[in-house]
Amino acid sequence: MATPILLADRRCRISLQGRVIEAVRIQASTNLRDWTTLTTLPNLQGTFDYVDSEAASYPRRFYRAVSP
Repeated sequence: MATPILLADRRCRISLQGRVIEAVRIQASTNLRDWTTLTTLPNLQGTFDYVDSEAASYPRRFYRAVSP
């Protein structure tokens, strides 16, 4: 499960919850067709946050978390 939160400085924080040890790719899109991987993170504790510092550069941005 991913929960995006828009921060006051227009960055976006994404809080994730999932299976422990499974790597998770955070991806972003502006049109829901073309996806770009922003980062790949190990999920060592079951929950973690990712902050997209580029979010303010786009009028609209969609996110998804993808694992194996």
